[in-house]
Amino acid sequence: MDESGTATKPGRGGAWPEPAWNFWQALFLLLLIYLFQFACGWMGRQPYPGERAGAAEFMIRGFGGALVTFVLLSIFLRLKGRQPSALGLGRLRPRYVLCGGGAGIVLFFLTGFLGALMALVFGEPAVQNFALAVEGSDAWWQVGALLLLGGVVVPLQEELLFRGLLYPPLRKLYGPGGGLTRCALFFALIHFDAPRFFPILAGGFILGLLFERYRSLWPAVIAHGVWNGLMVALVLVRREF
Repeated sequence: MDESGTATKPGRGGAWPEPAWNFWQALFLLLLIYLFQFACGWMGRQPYPGERAGAAEFMIRGFGGALVTFVLLSIFLRLKGRQPSALGLGRLRPRYVLCGGGAGIVLFFLTGFLGALMALVFGEPAVQNFALAVEGSDAWWQVGALLLLGGVVVPLQEELLFRGLLYPPLRKLYGPGGGLTRCALFFALIHFDAPRFFPILAGGFILGLLFERYRSLWPAVIAHGVWNGLMVALVLVRREF
C-alpha cells in the first residue's frame, strides 16, 4: 500500500506493504475497544437467556460491541490517513468466497474435534454465551438476529481487529510464522475461555493463514462466518432433539 492509502493488489507474490501503524498502537486500540465494552457491561458471562429479555440483552452486547469497534477503527484509520483497504478489505472476489467457505467447514470440524479432546481431559466446559442465547431464542427473528450477529457482524469485527489491525505489525516484527502464532495467541486469550483455548488458538492460526495466503481479509471473514454459522445450526439441531 502506498502513502495515499491505495491497496496493493491482493493475492500471492510480492512483498507485504509496510503497515501504517506499529504493534503498540494496534494493541492500545484493541485494549481500548475491549475496555470500553467492559465498562458498558457488555463483557463477561451473562445469566442463562432463556427468555426474550435475555436473548435481547445478548444481542445488545454483541451489536453494541461491534458498533464501538467499527467507530473506533474508523477514527483510527482517519487519523492515519488510510482507507478500510488498509485493514485488508479490498475487492471481494469469487475465489475468496469459495476458499473461505471451505475453510470455515474445516474449522468447524477441526475445532469440534479439538474441543472434544479437551473435554475428555478437563471435563465438559460450561456452555458459551452465544450457544445459550441461541438455545434460549423463542422466535424466528431472534434466531435470524443471532445468525446475523454470529455469522456476519462478529466475524467481521474480530477479523478486522486481529488479522487486519494486529497481524501486520506482528508480521513485521516476527515474520510470518512468529506473527501468525502471536496473533492467534492474542485471539485465543481475548476470548477469556480457558477450556476452549486450544480450539480457538487453532482457529485463529488458520484464519491468519488465510490472510497471509491471500493478502485479503475476506477469506478469513467468510471462513469465520461459516464456522460460527455451522455452530448456530448445530445448537438449533440439538435443541430440537
